[in-house]
Amino acid sequence: MKNHVKIAIVLAIVCSVSLSAEDFRNARTLLEGKGLNLEFTSYAGFGSGLGLSQDQATSASGGLFPVLTASSGIELTPWLAIGAYTQGVPLSAWEHADPGTRIADIENAFMYTGGSEVLLMPRASSVVHPVVRLRLGGATVGHLEDTDGEEGFDQAVTDRWFHAAASAGAELNLSRHLRVWGLAGYRFVGNKETMGIPAGGLSGFEASLGLRCLWRTVVD
Repeated sequence: MKNHVKIAIVLAIVCSVSLSAEDFRNARTLLEGKGLNLEFTSYAGFGSGLGLSQDQATSASGGLFPVLTASSGIELTPWLAIGAYTQGVPLSAWEHADPGTRIADIENAFMYTGGSEVLLMPRASSVVHPVVRLRLGGATVGHLEDTDGEEGFDQAVTDRWFHAAASAGAELNLSRHLRVWGLAGYRFVGNKETMGIPAGGLSGFEASLGLRCLWRTVVD
């Protein structure tokens, strides 16, 4: 018997079983009753902007640096959400890219932060509504080194410090699932002196724009 005939027979059997099978949700059970549905709204977002360091007077770039951020979490209510975030910041020129940042006095320097966030969104049903974002976590600051003289980096030299941020702004509901936000606020990093950056020099103001996507999950 040829292979395509065998495949056709198997598919026919599967289809007949599927058509005769009942939905598992309609099965009779010992504990009758529908019970409660579990519903929750998740979100994921990303954004970019600019940050300002406190050592701007001694920085060749004026203390400005680009910021990339991403976050994800759950909306507990339409006006309250909790989640996690991560944020990446170049602090100097890199081997194959130069963002124009001169915060650190060594090449291939970076900072990335991560932790928990809380979003407060009063009047979230309005097309434009206020947003307050609170973040609490840690900041990893360091640089990459090429120790063997060959292509690529071999190790990272890093330190870890406390990070917290608070910002406020507005959010625009493009649709039920897409929202655009703009925020500005203050960032605190408890860094010690490192790579020519003074203690506390990574703290400062920052502003960013981004997009947030929402979707609802139902478990019945």
